[in-house]
Amino acid sequence: MAEVATHNAADDCWIVISGKVYDITGWLPYHPGGEMPLLAQCSRDATAAFNMQHSEDLEPQERLPTYYVGDLVMP
Repeated sequence: MAEVATHNAADDCWIVISGKVYDITGWLPYHPGGEMPLLAQCSRDATAAFNMQHSEDLEPQERLPTYYVGDLVMP
């Protein structure tokens, strides 16, 4: 998580969902709910927030692979 924690800004926003790291910087301006909910999750494990907001919506789940960086590896 140390590397993910360094990506915590609107111009460099990484999140973790279910153990996978995503660089969602390019998605921020297009997010239907606005940038703020995503910016609040930059550099964090956003699994709970993502699942709560998108549990019944397949489109966000299908879009995630576009932004995939890699699997989270804990030391």
